[in-house]
Amino acid sequence: MEINSPVVNIASTGAFLLLKPESQKAVETSAELLMITDAFRGAPRALAASRAYRDTIEAVKEILPSPNVKIQHRLEDSKALVAALEQVMPDGWVESPSCLQGKKTKSPIWYQLVKLSNKSERRRPALIYLGIEILLALHNKQRIPDRVSRHLDEMAAQVPLTNAQLDCILEGLPPDETLGSSWVHAMQRGWRTLLRHYSDGPIPPPTKRGRIASQILNSAIGGSTAHKAGASSHRQLSQRQTHLAIDFARDEIAKDTLAGALIFFVMTTGFSVDLVAELDLLNTMATADWAATLCVQTGMLKIDYSIAVNEPAKPLPGCEPSSFVRWIPLPEPLHAHLNQRFERLPTAKTLRELFPEHKVPCRLDILYPCYDEIQPTWSRLRQSLAVMLRQRGINSLHVFLLTGDMGHIPRSKLHYASVGATELWEQFSNLYQQCQWSAPVNICSDLVGFGCRVVPTIETLKKHDRMLLDQGEKSRPGNHCHVDPLYAHHNAFIRHAGWRLAILLALRESTALDLRATLAETDLWLPLHDKITPNDHGTQPVPLAQFALETLAAIKSHCGAVWKRLSNTEASKAEFALWCKAVSKSNDIRLLCLATECGKVVPLATHNFIASLDTDYTLPPDVGRKVLENLLRRDGLPSSYIDAVLRHVTSGQVRLSSVSNANMHSWLVRTRASIDKIAVELFGQVTHGISKD
Repeated sequence: MEINSPVVNIASTGAFLLLKPESQKAVETSAELLMITDAFRGAPRALAASRAYRDTIEAVKEILPSPNVKIQHRLEDSKALVAALEQVMPDGWVESPSCLQGKKTKSPIWYQLVKLSNKSERRRPALIYLGIEILLALHNKQRIPDRVSRHLDEMAAQVPLTNAQLDCILEGLPPDETLGSSWVHAMQRGWRTLLRHYSDGPIPPPTKRGRIASQILNSAIGGSTAHKAGASSHRQLSQRQTHLAIDFARDEIAKDTLAGALIFFVMTTGFSVDLVAELDLLNTMATADWAATLCVQTGMLKIDYSIAVNEPAKPLPGCEPSSFVRWIPLPEPLHAHLNQRFERLPTAKTLRELFPEHKVPCRLDILYPCYDEIQPTWSRLRQSLAVMLRQRGINSLHVFLLTGDMGHIPRSKLHYASVGATELWEQFSNLYQQCQWSAPVNICSDLVGFGCRVVPTIETLKKHDRMLLDQGEKSRPGNHCHVDPLYAHHNAFIRHAGWRLAILLALRESTALDLRATLAETDLWLPLHDKITPNDHGTQPVPLAQFALETLAAIKSHCGAVWKRLSNTEASKAEFALWCKAVSKSNDIRLLCLATECGKVVPLATHNFIASLDTDYTLPPDVGRKVLENLLRRDGLPSSYIDAVLRHVTSGQVRLSSVSNANMHSWLVRTRASIDKIAVELFGQVTHGISKD
């Protein structure tokens, strides 16, 4: 744009007022858009909003199974509106980006529409959801409710959905009343209504695989803050009702009835009772095309949760064997009864076909005879066991693996946590013992754990640490050596120290680790902000274990010794020498840096110390986070403490802040002790550079 070109703020003039009268269809479309969005006076950034309006309708049309003429006309009208606005916009006129600042509450839907015109803010689920609401509002000739804006904000703050996950949500069943999701339910309801008005042909029924995937995603994405915190509500059974349901299941399993099997599977899968009754039966696990299946012979129910994981990492050598297939061992009495029935009915394909003499209950049917005001229904049974276990203090990850309720963990945890087969079987054994359901069936020898597939084994971590230590020892310079061997030893020592700090502080992958030399030996925690997210909470505390503090002291002492050697040489005025002096004096400067051949300093990056030193293992970039996530859990720390160490903010958790000194103190005491225990197990003792301290 030229300097002297006229610049007009369209917020004050209103671009829709510039439409020519002969563009009758564009004028009518603009009036409809203003009506459904309830835009404030002047309709600022009208061209950007019109383009987003066109894109939302186009995104919905692409996924409709049989788009009809009605939606085609809507799309043509939106394109005509954009074309008409582009024609009347004079050269050099711009739409001021700041004209909507502070006006979101006046017209939230218009604000969201303009926001989606920015490609950096655009996400396919948001486009489709807003497109559904726009088309329904046009059909009903009503304004879009303000709740849609809140739902769009929730979507922006969550982990982005993949196309496969979005398709499963749209393919899902009507939302169950026990689930606490908001925008997921709104999208599903709107989508089913949209199909009746803007698509030809019958509404395609959801497949069994789609129903399973939809209920998994509803559990992962939905859920209120109270539910994530483990609080009871009317959507679950009461504590007394849950205990009665557990006892009722034990008695019914002993009687070999369908009700006993259904209660067990509903409690441990989190699926609705009608879906549990349709679980596929297999003799073996040879087939690859399944979402949830029951192997009667081995007594294992397996559910594929890969749909809930965005871009899972591929397995790496030297890591714990794992997958995203969650398995549930059956209690021995239930396994024996199902085996006997399967021998009598070898042609049965689903669980309900093993019990031809029994009827599958409905979701709102009563579990057992009861006169409570809020009765124990099959629908309320789904999440009751999970809430009970959370209130007993069970780790939230174990609660998910025992009950299938993903609402108690952040989805990002599946990118870090790995629960071994033995650990998981022990959790099921403890649960069945408490419920008096007998012991679970023995696990197969080839069964792997659940979770992230790139969590290094203890042996791999020890081996890599030892090899980094050996590099430092082999490069240790003499007392009167040249600067080059001194630089080489410094780099080896800093790589080793940086590796250990990355583990002990659960650092994310970075091209420059930003730890400051101002850290003192008396500090118990440090403020860290190493990732910007849509739901960003800024700087968060990270515990400094004693092993980490001693490592920091060793780095400063090493830098002081290096500076002492360089102070009497020509390299004393080099950037590296001055950096060593500043670090040794605890100045506000970057703590971890490497030396170049010419005496310059470069920040230490993650790839400098995670590169494999042998062919039998490969480390993930964020190795420290994966190590602490799993080792802290094995040491018995609560889930909220572990998530606080990893800087994961989950709604419903007790946040650590200056307002709650008790929480901060207890968190520091427990986590520092556990991290020190982990450090001694992995590293042995603190190593020093050339310093003699």
